[in-house]
Amino acid sequence: MKFKDKEHEEFYYQQLSKFTEPDRYHRALFYALGIDDDTRRHVNEIYNFDTRCIKFSALKAGWVTSGSLAVMRLAFNLFTACIPEGRGKEKYAPSEIFSHGNVEWLCQAIAVRYC
Repeated sequence: MKFKDKEHEEFYYQQLSKFTEPDRYHRALFYALGIDDDTRRHVNEIYNFDTRCIKFSALKAGWVTSGSLAVMRLAFNLFTACIPEGRGKEKYAPSEIFSHGNVEWLCQAIAVRYC
C-alpha cells in the first residue's frame, strides 16, 4: 500500500489500531481521511469512535477547505456506500471530488475499499 507521506501512514495505522478487526469500510475511511492534514487533525470531529459513525456536521466546520471537503466526501461515500439526497449531491460527483488534487491518493482509497 502506498501513502502520501509518513504522517498519512502513521495516521492510518494509528486509527486502525483502535479496532480489533477493522473492516474494509474503516480501512478506506481512515486511508482517505489521512490524505489531508486538516482531516487528520480533526478526525474526532469527523468520526465518533464510541458510536462508530461519521459526523456529517464536519462538512460544515469552519476549518474545512475545498481539499479537505473533497477528501471527506469521498471518505464518507466509501464508508457508507451512498451519497446524500437532495441539494448538494452533485458535489459528490467524481469530477468535483477529483478536481482538488490528491488524485493518486484518492484513487488508492477507492482501491482500499474495493480491491
